[in-house]
Amino acid sequence: MQLRGEVIWLSWDGEVLHRDALRCVLNADDNQVVWQWPQEQLDGEEEEGFFFVSMTDGRMSIENTWLPDKPKMLPLRDPDVRTEVGEDTDGLYVMVSCSKPALYVHLEFEGDGRFDDNGFVLLPDRPRRIRFVGEADLQTLSGGLRSYDLYSSYN
Repeated sequence: MQLRGEVIWLSWDGEVLHRDALRCVLNADDNQVVWQWPQEQLDGEEEEGFFFVSMTDGRMSIENTWLPDKPKMLPLRDPDVRTEVGEDTDGLYVMVSCSKPALYVHLEFEGDGRFDDNGFVLLPDRPRRIRFVGEADLQTLSGGLRSYDLYSSYN
């Protein structure tokens, strides 16, 4: 399987501190290192931000995040998470965006239904389109939608 992606080291304000492209070939059940950062280059700088990794084979995508400390101890900024409900031929969706990195973004709706993705990291330059799966119309979903993230859970 041919994979491509990137590793980004971001500051808590969303500034890209470092970015590396990833390209690799993995076979089924492979387990291999696809990227690593020399520890001596990171020593003393860990608190400046976090690492975000994304990879895709063109059909499926995976993401992962490395945090330098326990989530509760991180110097998070207000991410100003915004949601906008829309509708297209496939149904309802929520566009989620932010001005600073947002960890553990979670959407809730008080009616019947669920979201096709939840509990994700949101980056300022990567708004996400989250599909709603359930019974609701545009107005009902807009009125009953709630969003949460790690920063807002402490403030």
